[in-house]
Amino acid sequence: MSALAEVVDLAVVRGAYARAIPIEEYVAPLSLAEIEVEVAAIRAELLRPLQRLARLRAAGAHLTAGYSTWHEAVEAWLGDLQALRLTGSPEAVAERNALVWSLREQGAATRAIRERLGVSSYAVNEALRTLDPAPERVEGADGRSRSSRTGRQAPVVALEAPEGARWEQAAEYVRRAAAGLLEGRPAGGLTLGDLASVAGWSEGAASGALNRAIRHGVVVRAEGKRGTVRAHFPAEVTA
Repeated sequence: MSALAEVVDLAVVRGAYARAIPIEEYVAPLSLAEIEVEVAAIRAELLRPLQRLARLRAAGAHLTAGYSTWHEAVEAWLGDLQALRLTGSPEAVAERNALVWSLREQGAATRAIRERLGVSSYAVNEALRTLDPAPERVEGADGRSRSSRTGRQAPVVALEAPEGARWEQAAEYVRRAAAGLLEGRPAGGLTLGDLASVAGWSEGAASGALNRAIRHGVVVRAEGKRGTVRAHFPAEVTA
């Protein structure tokens, strides 16, 4: 066989193989109007299940179906609660909060709720700040039973908002948190999200203020991997 014949035969084989197994399906470009239609459809599909879930919850469907708690029903109907990924939209947050309260009412501690739902501690604490239906004792992720602190902290006198530069205000909020002087919060560290919430700032502003307070030596950040939720304390208090 000549060299030319080999080249021709190889080209034929390659062409046939390519036709038999298409590498990628051709998709025609979309206009801006068509893109907007697709995005609207996606949003509707993301929102509709949450609206239906909220309707079931409002109707007490879990009790009708024989479940004693809302989270047990949702888990039975939809599977792993972590797969729900209830973040972002107000509808998603509302359903997440309902599951947090349901787990808490059954006696789950914050860490146990966080691991069961696959959400951050901040998300759990935000839900419990609105409503904390914990019984006298709660069960942690380690299976140990411990006393619930719900309703046990001493009443806190409302304090005026701190004054000064934003980093000085941040340092004062951190000091108040460590001393247990922030209403509705037990004594302890203050996360970036906590500061944004109590001060009414964006998380970007809170982050900048905390970083400057750290550089001025009045605030320290608890050790942990970058990108994780870490608490902040007054410089004279160890984490």
